[in-house]
Amino acid sequence: MNGDPELQKDIDAVMVIEYPSQFAAAWEQLITMGGHRLQIIDRDKTYNCHAHGLQIERMPEFQRLFVERGCRVLAKSDFMAKLIEHGEVRIEGQSYGPENIVIYFKNGKPTHTSRGHCSSGSSSRASRSS
Repeated sequence: MNGDPELQKDIDAVMVIEYPSQFAAAWEQLITMGGHRLQIIDRDKTYNCHAHGLQIERMPEFQRLFVERGCRVLAKSDFMAKLIEHGEVRIEGQSYGPENIVIYFKNGKPTHTSRGHCSSGSSSRASRSS
């Protein structure tokens, strides 16, 4: 299931802006429209959106593997797709809450993962299997 395609298009457009002042203005406009809560979590380059969405970025094992594998991003779109394929992450519907992972897809492939921060919305909802 796909997330809000307009929001994803807007996020993609902002994320390619190279100049800090233009990025800041576009980001500010994006986070104030449509009732969405978006934020850049921090400048830590040891993880990406998929790792953060899964809440694995601070696990000692994740940090150890990151360093051992040459400081490369570990949880990529293919990793997320395998978790979905093997039932570790289940797509459950179009509403979400704080306990859910929100996944955006493009052409059937996960392109962005985040955490739900409020109740209900109109994006794809997923949860981790226990």
